[in-house]
Amino acid sequence: MRARAYLVPVVLTGMLSLAGAGGPEPGDPARAALLKGVDSIPKFGAPGPVAIFGERAFAVIAGGAAGRPRMALCAAAELGKGRIVAFGHNGYLDGKTIDDGHRRLMLNAVGWCANGRKAQVGIRSCRAEALLSGGEAETVRLDGALTDRELRGIDVLILNAQGMTNVAEAAALETYVRMGGGLIAGATGWAFGQTSGGGVLNDDLAINRVLALAGLAFTTMTLDQPGNRFAADTQRVPLLNAQLALRAFAKSGEPPLSAEEFDQASSAIEVALSAQAAGGTAFIDAVRAALGAIPAAVPSQKEPLLAANAVAERARLALEVRLAQVVDPGVVRAHPAAATFPGAVAASAPRVKWEIGIDPKSWGWHSTGLYAAPGEKVIVTVPRQVAGAGFSVRIGCHTDELYKLDVWRRAPGLSHSIRIREQVTLAANAFGGLLYIEVPEHAVQSEQFTAAIQGAVPAPLFVLDRDDDARWNSDIKKRPGPWAEFACDRAILTCPSEVARRVSNPGELMRFWVKVLDAQAELAGIPAERRRPERVVADVQISNGYMHSGYPIMVPLGEAEKMVTRTGKQAPGWGFYHELGHNHQKPEWTFEGTGEVTCNLFSLWSFHRVLGESDPTVGHEAMSAERRQQRMKRHLAGGAPFETWKNDPFLALTLYWQLIDAFGWDALKRVIASYGDGALGPPPKSDDEKRDQWMVRYSRVVGRNLGPFFDRWGVPVSASAKASVEGLESWMPTSM
Repeated sequence: MRARAYLVPVVLTGMLSLAGAGGPEPGDPARAALLKGVDSIPKFGAPGPVAIFGERAFAVIAGGAAGRPRMALCAAAELGKGRIVAFGHNGYLDGKTIDDGHRRLMLNAVGWCANGRKAQVGIRSCRAEALLSGGEAETVRLDGALTDRELRGIDVLILNAQGMTNVAEAAALETYVRMGGGLIAGATGWAFGQTSGGGVLNDDLAINRVLALAGLAFTTMTLDQPGNRFAADTQRVPLLNAQLALRAFAKSGEPPLSAEEFDQASSAIEVALSAQAAGGTAFIDAVRAALGAIPAAVPSQKEPLLAANAVAERARLALEVRLAQVVDPGVVRAHPAAATFPGAVAASAPRVKWEIGIDPKSWGWHSTGLYAAPGEKVIVTVPRQVAGAGFSVRIGCHTDELYKLDVWRRAPGLSHSIRIREQVTLAANAFGGLLYIEVPEHAVQSEQFTAAIQGAVPAPLFVLDRDDDARWNSDIKKRPGPWAEFACDRAILTCPSEVARRVSNPGELMRFWVKVLDAQAELAGIPAERRRPERVVADVQISNGYMHSGYPIMVPLGEAEKMVTRTGKQAPGWGFYHELGHNHQKPEWTFEGTGEVTCNLFSLWSFHRVLGESDPTVGHEAMSAERRQQRMKRHLAGGAPFETWKNDPFLALTLYWQLIDAFGWDALKRVIASYGDGALGPPPKSDDEKRDQWMVRYSRVVGRNLGPFFDRWGVPVSASAKASVEGLESWMPTSM
């Protein structure tokens, strides 16, 4: 149904032709028209790049971090008689906040897409009306499905495409554009998996079927833009169109490209490859032909690929990795870098057919105890009701991508997920890896089923309460897969098999990890039973920090032995508890500056509850009594500036430790629990409220006024918050 809105004038531009293949870079005149009167536009949220790979497609606005290749935030193209403008964040279709540059760009986009006509603008799933005020056009809100009938009479459609998964709508939209309709679309591609309940953007975001016909696509990548605005450059943005970049890349010696141009060209091709539908496209074929048979460099710990002196090698490897993830599994071949990491599989190792039971009540990755050899085909067969229900086959546990790092010690992408759409799925990964069945978070198919997997190699997998130490030592640890796992219903640890084989008591090991996870759940105030186990994976290189949280938690290869052997009294160590703490901390009691602090409450608690330390500060040298006192004295002597406090995690943690030391762990647990039980009011909505509530809730739980204590530390709380607890006796530690 259409809901007619109001009349607004729109500045219309005349018909502008685009240069075709072989001529100037496409879009030069059109870009100037689209950016007329636009100096810059704001950065909304965390946008992603729009892939550009069509002969009649071009970048409108681009950005990127200094010294890095540029990517398109906004791109445009012609398709048949129609025109398309695409934004890499759906916030650009929302008129909730009005910015002059943003508004002018939208007016220009409507005018260009209308091709000189007085426009009737259809608006779907966004609030773009306010962006069009001040001109001449009629806006019509479209609430029903996109059909030929619904789109009849619409000159330009402004569409938030984030939730567009209906293929029939895509077919109607294609006809509409080809016949002369204008389309302005936006989507935040990297968030599609979250907003769609586990969908795969390249396969399930239906709008990409239409955009791809014009040589555009939304991607799962992110666009790192410094500051809070994108400059509008009416001059040509070179080598952002992947078709032109591919020609330059393939003929880089005629004339030679500079290192910067080569990097830019390969980046454009990489972005476009990341958005190709699985199986095969003309663009994929063109990339394969351009790469030819020239082998890529193989990065390693000893001989990494550096951005400073291995531009061509890195570009080729990045393209080969992207290519291997989008071609048909039947043509995937082992990549030479796979032998270095994650590892080769002996030709003599048995390729088996196993049946694996899957319980969809536990979501996430289900370990199979099988390893797919690099480049080899694996066949997965599931019951009819599972096919097309959101399940996937994942090959490879190393999900961190290294593309943006200056140093590569392994290939920049290793893990690959293939959606199970039919009863029989062919899967392959050029780098190989442990094989998993992925269960979507809200699986429609909830009954247990059996997956038959053929062509993979057995790998060591110990499951607590299913396997025992004797079977592990006599059989399981000897399985030939190069990576191994130790599992229980609380946690799964992934490490090289050579490390795992040194473990003789996996039952004791996993009972220890049950204690760790149950302890952290106790402090967080959540049930010990989990809908999915936490995962910890060792990697030769991770994407950020020494370790990082997430699913899975990633740790350096050098920590693998500590993770599975507990060689010292305090093993596995503070870092493991810290990252698990990140997975348990909650935003309502983590205000600005404490993201790396409240997770350490779980580190302290683990040292106390699991390792039995009466003084858990022994877990990290930065928390020794001497160093705590030194930092605190300097902070107080300097006037206790909040900026200093919130930028020094161990200084900030000292405040929390003083409260724990004085009032005990039970008080902290009661404070954390209070955010969920409603007894002390609703949870905070702003950062100021978070600080206020932490002070007030703690004061009420311990029966002491902590306002002066927070003031002394320089942590701001409001006068009203302090007034609410002024009837309680004030408290200050003797050390202050």
